[in-house]
Parts: sequence; structure tokens; C-alpha cells
Amino acid sequence: MASSWTKTAQWIWTPKYREEDNQPGRYFLFRKSFQWTALAGQGEVPIHVSADSRYRLFVNGQRASFGPCKSYAERWHYETVDILPFMKEGENVISARVLRYSSVEAGSSSIVRTELPGLVVHSETEVSSGRGV
Repeated sequence: MASSWTKTAQWIWTPKYREEDNQPGRYFLFRKSFQWTALAGQGEVPIHVSADSRYRLFVNGQRASFGPCKSYAERWHYETVDILPFMKEGENVISARVLRYSSVEAGSSSIVRTELPGLVVHSETEVSSGRGV
């Protein structure tokens, strides 16, 4: 699914990653904390998220989403999630647990994966620091 944010968002991954022999899948953890000042009448805080291969997204320790839905190499999908119900005034933490299926092992072959794994989480919501989530 293409959207305007996909042109500017940056995929991230762990430094010095390499595919391990005989290891069909590995978990990686990511987290980002930010300050939040609630705005009166704020209806939602949408974020977009995807990963290669699978992810579980948490906000302040509560599961907010999982995915992505089945994608194709030519068309990668993402989920849009309203995280406002999981947020609180002050410091908040977004974390993701990503399961990376190896591109060189045959395990779970129905899930598309690329040679370079990644996680993308994007929002254009302003936070109290003046920067996006």
C-alpha cells in the first residue's frame, strides 16, 4: 500500500546484522520513548507500522498491533494503528518485537522476506518536544 509517508519514512534494523546458518528465525527488540502532552479534543494518534518478517507492537507495555498482513515483494503492506488509547500524559514507550525469518532458510516459506530485514514505524503527530512520534 503506497502512501505519502512511505516516501520519507526510514526503515531501521540492528547494526552488523547477518543471516545465521541453520537459524530459520530470530527475534529483535526495538524501543523508543517520547514525552506526550495530551491535547484537548485529540481524537487519535495514528502510526503506520510494518516489518520484514513479522512484528508485535507495544505501547507502554500493552499490545497495540501485530502484522504485517501478507505482503508481496512488489507490494509491501503496513498497518495503521491508533495508539492514543494506550498513551498517558508524560513519558511513553513504543516498542516492537520483530521476528525475522531468514532469507536463506526455507522455514515459513509462505511469508515473504527480503535480503535486508527492517522495521518501520511512522507518525506525523506532534509531541511535546516539537518532533514527530
